[in-house]
Amino acid sequence: MNRSATLKRPRTEARRSVSRSKKMIGKRKEAHTAVSLRKASSADISSNWKALASTLPISKKNSSRRIHFSKRRSGKVDESKKRAEIWFDDVDPALVAQSQGLAPPESSGPIQTSGTSSSSTSSLVTGQNTTLGRCIALDCEFVGVGPNGKDSALARCSLVNHHGHIVYDTYCKPKEPVVDYRTWVSGIKAKHLTDAPSFEEVQRIVGKLIQDRILVGHAVKNDLKVLFLGHPHRLIRDTSHYAPLQFVKGKSPSLKRLVQHFLHTEIQFGEHSSVEDARATMALYRMHRLDWEAKVRKDFHIKGKGKRRIRKPDLGSAEFQDFIKA
Repeated sequence: MNRSATLKRPRTEARRSVSRSKKMIGKRKEAHTAVSLRKASSADISSNWKALASTLPISKKNSSRRIHFSKRRSGKVDESKKRAEIWFDDVDPALVAQSQGLAPPESSGPIQTSGTSSSSTSSLVTGQNTTLGRCIALDCEFVGVGPNGKDSALARCSLVNHHGHIVYDTYCKPKEPVVDYRTWVSGIKAKHLTDAPSFEEVQRIVGKLIQDRILVGHAVKNDLKVLFLGHPHRLIRDTSHYAPLQFVKGKSPSLKRLVQHFLHTEIQFGEHSSVEDARATMALYRMHRLDWEAKVRKDFHIKGKGKRRIRKPDLGSAEFQDFIKA
């Protein structure tokens, strides 16, 4: 065996024993100081500390702990210690009523501006405000034209205001012969288009109503495509592309699934209603409006409110009729 190896071993063992002894000495010193402090007589304590100790209440940790657990086991909770309810501003009363299991607030009913009847979804209509407003939701129903009815043409167009009241709802007569009415999903029948307004008239009125306004919709580019209309990208609020609404990985959820997930409401039973779909997209927008608008201001570098003065006539007034006819 190598002599250097034999000499190193006792040296390392000696160092370890020295370090252990130092640690033991330090621990003994700490224990000794602790015992000496405990054994300090009352004479060593100053008079000021005695006066302060006499005024301090005696803590009873064990008794309070036992009381705490006994309350916990019995299920009784002090009402004063309940957490305060969290409340968010700018939430629709209908959504609050649904979350609490209450009936939604009564609405003033649909406002028909074109004589077209449509079913009203009360849970998607809030408030009594029937003005045109700055936000407007659009939804359209299509019929099939062209070879085998594969191309889409406008057959019905619906617009609702910020609170879900109908702004404009009308059938539209396509410029091409209809090959497929798609009644099973669109609800459109031949009788609906017999005396319907022309495409040019509907296009003019819709273009005037959405001008300079926030346009809300689901895959709204398809509606604008059949209307042959454009709209500034900064004024479009598409529920099929807004990130917080994309709860399904890999694809954009349908409007039906969005309404089920966020609004806990059922829509689109069989034939679709463009009024109901427009109200659903507006309800989704109202739920996320504050964060959505803040994101748009950040993305487009909009300073301040960035609002222009626009006309906000009441939907049932003569001013509104003059506005869409002008």
